[in-house]
Amino acid sequence: MTGRCIYVFGNGAMSFDDFRGLYVPAIDSALERAATSWVVCDFRGVDTLTMEYLKTRTAAVSVLHVGSAPRYLPDRRHTHVDEWTIRGGFADDAARDQMALASATHFLAVDRFSTPKRPTATARLVDKAMSAGRVPLVADPARAVALARARAQIDDAPVHSTARSFANLLLDLFPPWFDFAPEHLAILRWSLGLHLVVTGPGRDRDAPVAIITTSDSRRISIAVHHSDRVGGETADISMHYSPSDEHRAHARASIALALHALFPTQPIDPGLAAQGPGGKVFPG
Repeated sequence: MTGRCIYVFGNGAMSFDDFRGLYVPAIDSALERAATSWVVCDFRGVDTLTMEYLKTRTAAVSVLHVGSAPRYLPDRRHTHVDEWTIRGGFADDAARDQMALASATHFLAVDRFSTPKRPTATARLVDKAMSAGRVPLVADPARAVALARARAQIDDAPVHSTARSFANLLLDLFPPWFDFAPEHLAILRWSLGLHLVVTGPGRDRDAPVAIITTSDSRRISIAVHHSDRVGGETADISMHYSPSDEHRAHARASIALALHALFPTQPIDPGLAAQGPGGKVFPG
């Protein structure tokens, strides 16, 4: 295979919901690029889910397996599977994985189940991929896991679909340094929609908190309050149901300013930070 080749691997116990949140966005983005091929093995979990996801989307897939036949292949009827390259005969998993890494220029893997004392086989293979100079499609796996959990909370919330859609859209506009960890982001339901509640690292009684509120309409607000004070600052980040680039840019800037009040040491564009006059969070 020529061009960019992506080796996809991961935990055997990966659920479909986790795969959808952690892998599908990166796969979809990669499929939009020309000259992209894929290599995958035949174990359960991420391997089989990836094959199922790619079977009707691309013919540029190589499946590597131990022994004489793969443990799993998707149905060939009305799919691209007949056009895939199936390569077997490897003596063991290590030899198969070594060939997959040798074939790849990039890799897509998110480890869900390692602990500091008990790394998974996926974690060890990620280390090998990095040592071999393969480029990760997910640069920060821990952030990806936390973001997927937040999205799952949003998707499962029993609120109007508009509230969920805008909440998911807004998560894409958070600054890249934000980690989406549960101690920094909570998803709360209210009668008409969702509150995205962000807390910073401060431990004093006056620590600020940011709240982004969605509802069953396109009206969206963002507020910064202090825990030990009445009142706060609120800004409007409403947008159309099909947001324009201008709407997204305005919402991204408002979120950046709000989070700057909570995390003042994190990077922010100096020109943007200067828009909050006289110690205010948002422009007047």
